[in-house]
This record gives sequence, C-alpha cells and structure tokens, in this order.
Amino acid sequence: MVLEQFTPIGACDGPADSQRAPVNDDRSSLVYERGHLVTPSDELTGLPYPIIIHDENLPTHRYDQADSHHAFHPWYKLRSRGAGATALRNCRIELVDTRHHNQGKGSYHAFYDGPIIPTDPIEQFKTGVYACAGYIPDYGIDMSSGEPEIVEITSRQRAILRTPSDEDEFGYRYLTYRYDPLRKFFAEIALQQDFSVMDDLKLEEFLQTKDESRKQHLSRWLIAQATERAAESIEADFREAHAEGRLHPAMQANPSVLVFFKIGNRETQQALLPKVEQKVLETVAA
Repeated sequence: MVLEQFTPIGACDGPADSQRAPVNDDRSSLVYERGHLVTPSDELTGLPYPIIIHDENLPTHRYDQADSHHAFHPWYKLRSRGAGATALRNCRIELVDTRHHNQGKGSYHAFYDGPIIPTDPIEQFKTGVYACAGYIPDYGIDMSSGEPEIVEITSRQRAILRTPSDEDEFGYRYLTYRYDPLRKFFAEIALQQDFSVMDDLKLEEFLQTKDESRKQHLSRWLIAQATERAAESIEADFREAHAEGRLHPAMQANPSVLVFFKIGNRETQQALLPKVEQKVLETVAA
C-alpha cells in the first residue's frame, strides 16, 4: 500500500497504568466471527480507538512493514457522502505494523467492519476538530495476540503515539491527517452559521467598501465570527480536555482558534471571499 502524504498532529498525556478496559471486558461479548466487529469509539469525541503500536521505531517508509490505517472505514461507506464524510475519512490516519493492520487472519481488518460513522454534520465537525487537536482516546485495540483486545493505553504506548514527526516540530510521526478535506469541511460549516447575528455595520461595510484590502480583512473577520459560533457546542468540553492536557501541547484552549486557522491562511481564506459575499447578500436580503 502506498503511504499518502499527511499533515502530522500531536497527542496528549494519558493514563500511566495499563489495565483491561471496562468495555468488552467479558470476552464472550465479543463477536469473533471475522469481519463483524464494530470498532469502538471514544465517547466524548467520536474518534475510533487506535490500534496499539508496540514498536517505538516503526518504519515510516517501509510499506511492507507499516502502512496507513484510516480510523474511519470502509471507504465505500464514506465515498460521495459529502464533505463531512470525506473529512472523517481523512481526519485520523495511523501508521501501523502491517501484521496488526491488514496482513493475515490475526490482523485488525480480519475482525473489524469499522466504526459507527456519524452522519450529523455537527458530530462530524466535533470529531474532526478533536482529531486536528491531537486528542487520543484512553483505550486502544491490541492485536498483538492475533485477536482484538480492548485495553487502556499505557504511558509507554501513548508516548509512542506521541513520537515527534521527523519533519514538523509541532507534529507526530504515527498519527496524521489530510489537511485539505478538513479545511473544506470546516469552511462549509462556518458558512452555514447564522450571519444575521453579526454586526450589521460590519456586514454593510463589507458589501459597500471598494477597498479590496479592507474587504479581505472584513471577510476574515466574518469567518472568525462564524467559526466561533460553529465551535460553541464543543467549547466547554474542549476547554476541559485542554486543561487536562489531553490535546496537543501547542493547542489553544478555544476550539474556534483551531478551526479558523485550519480553514487556511490569508491566501486560502481570500479564495472564500465570493462565498462569504454570497452569504452576506443572502443575510441582508432576508
């Protein structure tokens, strides 16, 4: 499998001691017929549990030894289902030992059909934000025995997931995401917000000004306001996760800041100006 190019993300501190997770602790509750297990997901974020990585020196360019596991799968369930589904597909990608991923009867894909895939755009947005923020669930799927075992991620295993990227000082080696699908989805969510609650004078100035520089500035301001509204529903939990050190150490506590910058830099946001203008025109005309 060819390893795609992804944007690395960070991770967070977690539990120091290993113990069996309370979920699926009764092994008789697991459906061991291959290909029929539902991948468990984190209750707060909706992120599927990662596959436990045991090798702290997992090679990044030996695709016969380690390749990319998309947490949200299979692709046919996400393909052509909108920007949110595409963002989910690309929001959490893990480099995994092929023996534990997809090679042989004792690998992850021999057992799991995939996670429950949220269809609500708000849930998709929440999951995408936490993925970008570097959140890692408390539990993971250990395939080292040839059968899946849900375990609490140990401090050592979490440290492996937090292995720094070789190319990005703010990134991580084994957990990645593709930036462009998330950028497009976050922009879509921002432009779906209610612009009528924004400053009327700013809306009018945006439409009336002939100064392109000022118009671009106002467009970015409107996008920032929209991202604040989009992130309101997850802000309290996000701030708590930040305070507990569960996010990438470079993350700010306000999720709207993350969303705003993931929508893009000045040049990328300038490309959104026609859509912002159309949204403002619709708002003023309503």
